[in-house]
Amino acid sequence: MWNRNGTMNLLRIMLVGLAAVIVLAASVGAYWYMGSLSHEYAWEATFDAATTVTKATIILPLPARDGISPVADAIADGKLAGVPPGWDLAVLEDGEMRMLRISATAITPRPPRTPDPLPEGDEGPTGPRNAGNAGESPIILSISVPSPSSIATHHPDGTEPLLLPKQNLTSVACDVPHSPSMPLVCSRYDTLLYSRYDAAFPDALTVSVSAGGRNEWWILGWSGNAYHDTVIATLAGDGWQTAPGRLVAGEGRYSVL
Repeated sequence: MWNRNGTMNLLRIMLVGLAAVIVLAASVGAYWYMGSLSHEYAWEATFDAATTVTKATIILPLPARDGISPVADAIADGKLAGVPPGWDLAVLEDGEMRMLRISATAITPRPPRTPDPLPEGDEGPTGPRNAGNAGESPIILSISVPSPSSIATHHPDGTEPLLLPKQNLTSVACDVPHSPSMPLVCSRYDTLLYSRYDAAFPDALTVSVSAGGRNEWWILGWSGNAYHDTVIATLAGDGWQTAPGRLVAGEGRYSVL
């Protein structure tokens, strides 16, 4: 039979073992966290032409803070992905703002995807198979660059590069699906875009511009947090125009575990 001393010794051994397991797990978790931790800025522009657009000049905002853009140098070095042949790019500086000027002889809608053929004798349910796949594919320009330090994704306004200019910045309710524990903060604002082009009819080109930053790490699965700054507008093709924008901050997880 176990006496009291034996029971106490066993309890001490179990507690020491549990403490060792906790320390080991914390060490492994810290190793995974530090080994996988990364910080990244990204910018993307999507163009959707309803018809062929010619002689196009478009000016879009790049993320910037205090006159510095994390992606401008990489774009100037030709690292922007998805640029079609015949497009000329130039990074413009205007005070604290950085913008991208695009000159294109033509912006042509991509051809519709061909629906998959039906097997012989199969007429399908009630209509043509994969009809939803037919349609024009947009042109997407994108770039991402690493950051040497953590990004303030919870409060990026005033601390991180954003699309500029921002006018009438106003806090709004967040309509982005998220868990109650996520510290989401949403704002709307007005900004400026420029376009000149020829087309068979007006408002032939829709553009979306998105910039943001993300911190990411891996501990038994990927996790992270981010902010997103987005502008979507139909370009009229007659010069500068006001466009609506939305800033979403605090997306994701802020506790390591």
